[in-house]
Amino acid sequence: MKTIALDEQTYRKLEELKEELGTKSYREVIIALLEKSKGVSGSMKGAFPKLKPLTKEEEREIEGENE
Repeated sequence: MKTIALDEQTYRKLEELKEELGTKSYREVIIALLEKSKGVSGSMKGAFPKLKPLTKEEEREIEGENE
């Protein structure tokens, strides 16, 4: 596990998005943002706002380790 530092404005935006998406953790918010930025469709990884936790294999795919 890693820790990242955020300024107050970024933290508030993540908090708002967490509520909007209905996610339980900031990790889920960040994963959702990464999926969206890479153009992964909702049908491939689950749909918002009920994002399910990813498997280790799915996490590796997102991080580009299975290429």
